[in-house]
Amino acid sequence: MNRFPVLSFIFFLLFFLPQTSHAALTMLDQGTGAVSLNGHLEVLSDPSGTLTIDDVTRPGVAGRFKTTPGRFSGGYTKDVVWLRFTLQKTDAKADNEWWLEIYPPFLDYVTFYEPVNPDTTVGFGEKRSFIDKHAGRLLPLSAREIAERNFVFVVELTDTKPRTYFMRVQTTGAMFVDAKIWDIHSFAKSSGMASMLLGGFYGVLGLLVALNLIFWFVLRDRLFIIYALFLVSLALALLSANGYASLYLFPDAPYLVYLMNGISIPLILITGTLLIEELIPLDKQGFWRRSFVAVRAAAVLGILLVLAGRFRIVAGPLMFVGLYTSLACVAVSALGIYRRTPSAKLYGITFMVYYIGGIMITIRNTNLFGLSCPIMDNASQIGSAIHMVLIQIAIALRFYHMEQERKETREKMENEMIRSQKLESIAILGGGIAHDFNNMLTVIMSTVTLAKMYSGNNTNAVGKLDEAECEIMHARELTNQLLTFAKGSAPVRRLSSLSGLLRDTVEFSIKGSAVKCEFSIAGDLWPAEIDRTQISQVISNLVINAIQAMPQGGTLTVRAGNAVLDGQSGVPMAGHFVVIIIEDSGPGISPEHREKVFDPFFTTKPRGSGLGLAICYSIVSKHNGHIGMQSQAGIGSVFRVYLPASPNARVEEEPLREGRELKGSGRVLLMDDDEKLLENVGEMLEALGYEVETARNGEEALILYKRSLAFLRLFDAVVMDMTVIGGMGGRQCLQELMKLAPRVKAIVMSGYVEDNTLAEYGKYGFREALSKPFSIEELHGALQRVITDAERNNA
Repeated sequence: MNRFPVLSFIFFLLFFLPQTSHAALTMLDQGTGAVSLNGHLEVLSDPSGTLTIDDVTRPGVAGRFKTTPGRFSGGYTKDVVWLRFTLQKTDAKADNEWWLEIYPPFLDYVTFYEPVNPDTTVGFGEKRSFIDKHAGRLLPLSAREIAERNFVFVVELTDTKPRTYFMRVQTTGAMFVDAKIWDIHSFAKSSGMASMLLGGFYGVLGLLVALNLIFWFVLRDRLFIIYALFLVSLALALLSANGYASLYLFPDAPYLVYLMNGISIPLILITGTLLIEELIPLDKQGFWRRSFVAVRAAAVLGILLVLAGRFRIVAGPLMFVGLYTSLACVAVSALGIYRRTPSAKLYGITFMVYYIGGIMITIRNTNLFGLSCPIMDNASQIGSAIHMVLIQIAIALRFYHMEQERKETREKMENEMIRSQKLESIAILGGGIAHDFNNMLTVIMSTVTLAKMYSGNNTNAVGKLDEAECEIMHARELTNQLLTFAKGSAPVRRLSSLSGLLRDTVEFSIKGSAVKCEFSIAGDLWPAEIDRTQISQVISNLVINAIQAMPQGGTLTVRAGNAVLDGQSGVPMAGHFVVIIIEDSGPGISPEHREKVFDPFFTTKPRGSGLGLAICYSIVSKHNGHIGMQSQAGIGSVFRVYLPASPNARVEEEPLREGRELKGSGRVLLMDDDEKLLENVGEMLEALGYEVETARNGEEALILYKRSLAFLRLFDAVVMDMTVIGGMGGRQCLQELMKLAPRVKAIVMSGYVEDNTLAEYGKYGFREALSKPFSIEELHGALQRVITDAERNNA
């Protein structure tokens, strides 16, 4: 059997036919609306870019064309690409004029070569002449044969003979070509439908930009301004990629279209990463946050290179950066959903849909895995459309949550207002009884003190009188609880260290209970301007509240430290603070009671008065501080007290002088409208060694002071009650005295103050303040400080 002819035929098919064949014919007839040329194109790469139409039609070069199985895609390449295809009209009655549409519209240069001589159809040995028609992104719209968003060329087929056509394509971006031959009427219909759909898409896009700008202006939430910028960047990219920038925005300025395409991609990377960071919390030092920062840095560099005319250099790298960004955003969204991050549930799927579309576009443009199909062309727009629908649902949910937060805030404000009104009512009650009651306590206290002084060596009597003094001081603390709510009952603040006060108050309060206390107090605790009595009362009330929550015993944890607040940490204030934390291990507070714990008279304890925590709230507020509570059922409750601190101040504590003798000297003018109090306190002063004159009101005090000036027997100190019924009170009297003697040394004493005079005594000219009832030690100490300071100043 002679096999030589068979082998020769196979050799001819394998080597000669591919070199001499031309593209398969594309047949057109009367019923053809549109025919894709994908799969009918032959491709020739021209790395040097020097080949001409005459070169590619010569047999030596023409034989190098290769048939593409589908749509041609070359990825990112700087090579010039030649395309060849053949058309034949099979029906003589079919239209003579057809339209060739070339996609995408971001190809820089497209030259279409149409044969002139109808007789030149198949063979490549004869010289042919062609008409060249030009289009491209870098050419003005007026250079195109037909003004359309894609590149459209008129093809004349006057007979049924096949004709071969050529295209020369060059671009700086993704090199892929989708070619389609259209019947004119079908093209007009399809183009009109596409314009309507894309116009609606861009209209919705513009509306969303406007809405988000309005939301940002009203709510000042940075999410909306970032999303608006993201949508603007997306619109710029799509307008350029879809050809509408050349068609409508810059028809005679192709370079601006070029810049728009080059800048919009980095802008999407910047705004997209900012947006996903805003919506899905990321660790500031985590991998994803750092990688997004790197992406934004690369995008900014890309914008600078594009403005410098180097888009050809950065086009490919930017596309791969975009691919990484898309994959990273999908991963972050998926992780957020997996970890059940609340915001990720709202926005994760939204961004996954959008960035999956971006991934498909990138794969198409880079020709990764050889994948390039028409569905990828619209992946970005489809993903964007779905994204916009889902994001608006997510934003609506965000509005809902914001409205819920505002509602809760309004409810808290209303509760605060009701609480303030309750405190106001107690203020009226406390202010009405405090003055008279404290005067009575002062009389009792002074009587007990005098009795103790006159008891001599009777130790039993002195012991009982000491107990009476302690009970009177406890009664004073009870009165102070009412005074806490009174108008003007501002704390008498002095710079103090809280460490010792906190430890002493807690240890005293837990005596006799089954509670174990653990301390953790910072050694460098800042000093604070406080009323030590009132802050001690706050600590005591909180500790007692904790003890009552643990009747069977438990652990009380007391911590104190320094804190610098910025107003964003859940505490509505900023600055330097000392924070006191008191934590119990009790059953916790039920959710329905947590908002009421600071309300006056609210209590869940059978024997509770409902004033303890309300007093704490009032005292801390008047110290310009903040008190808050957290509680979990079965775990316990935590109270935090924030007091304004003075980090750079230094506390100068008065040294204790144990067993010192209470003796003084000098002349004292005592004024009070209570006869019994006047008598007893005057007797106490005389027992201390002072020479005393008494007055029942300010008018009498002025007469006595003038007489002392006349006889040159000046008073070393003046002790005056603030409130005198039916007469001149201490403040007005001091103003008159200062006219007579500007350096008068006055001490104010009161059981109730209407306008904070006791707290701000120095503002009104007083040297010291005494709160009724006071002990003989407090009275003597105040006089000694005033007289000693005056003598030091005179010296």
